[in-house]
Amino acid sequence: IASALTIDSYYRTDAHWRQECIGGVVQCLFAGLGCENTAFDIARYVPHKIENFNGVYRGQAALPFPAEELVYLTNETTDNAEVYDAESDSMKAVYQTQLLSDEKSLDAYDIYLGGARAVLTIKTVRADSAGADARRLIVFRDSFGSSLAPLLLEQYDEVVLVDLRYISASLIDRYVDFENADILFAYNTLIWNNGSILKK
Repeated sequence: IASALTIDSYYRTDAHWRQECIGGVVQCLFAGLGCENTAFDIARYVPHKIENFNGVYRGQAALPFPAEELVYLTNETTDNAEVYDAESDSMKAVYQTQLLSDEKSLDAYDIYLGGARAVLTIKTVRADSAGADARRLIVFRDSFGSSLAPLLLEQYDEVVLVDLRYISASLIDRYVDFENADILFAYNTLIWNNGSILKK
């Protein structure tokens, strides 16, 4: 996916990529996963802008970086999808904008799926009607996957996100059905190069 990214794909004050800049990444992943339709048009999404986003590095830089703009993308699929959080045994929205007014939430990037969670399952309205033919994707991911996953709903009826920083690999079978599912490992290089972060 490196060819689909530039320095402008990332925030200046945060390590994460900008959701509105990763359409090429999604297209690369669809091709690599063998999807019949690999085309991805980010213009089909409605951008919603959040002003005054200050990434986690802004305070550490000791430089007067201006606040940035955080954008999240919606369409009919994301609006109607539901997210099941196995930790809290609750259903949530794909974009949790209520966290912006929550004093306990320190990171605006958490609006994407609520931030770091052990296991999340996102289902579209297509999933129930598709039944056994539903296209399923299991993503082993870090926080970068939070903004990526909503865009993967373009080709998948169900996307399961597993973060091995918060759940032991030996427990995954209790929460995740691997049958008839594609698998994607999506970790940033800091985690790949420091595997002790992941639980065994």
